[in-house]
Amino acid sequence: MEKTDRDLLKDALELKVQIRNLSSEEQKEILLNKISEIRECLQKISLAFEPYELSSRQKEVERLALIGDTSIVDTYWEIYDFIDDYGATKKGRVYIDEVEQLRKLLDNLEQKCKRD
Repeated sequence: MEKTDRDLLKDALELKVQIRNLSSEEQKEILLNKISEIRECLQKISLAFEPYELSSRQKEVERLALIGDTSIVDTYWEIYDFIDDYGATKKGRVYIDEVEQLRKLLDNLEQKCKRD
């Protein structure tokens, strides 16, 4: 079975390591590389341009991910939850409205990694 665009994005978001067990510097390096990988994935997938309203879960995750004193790892997992959205498949589609918010969240995480 062929993977959907949402599956490809979720695959890009997957971490292959237990990041909480690593040093702060290792966490930053992994997350900065992951941000680049996610951005590359966003360039390759097709986006749905139909009107879309973020789910209540996505709105809450977005709020939590933008809190300044949240750790970089916690912020990353909120971003993952933003796309996972309780496992909602959304027919495999990734909506432009989601991607616009995702880009803001990734920019915020990148700034946190470079600042902390």
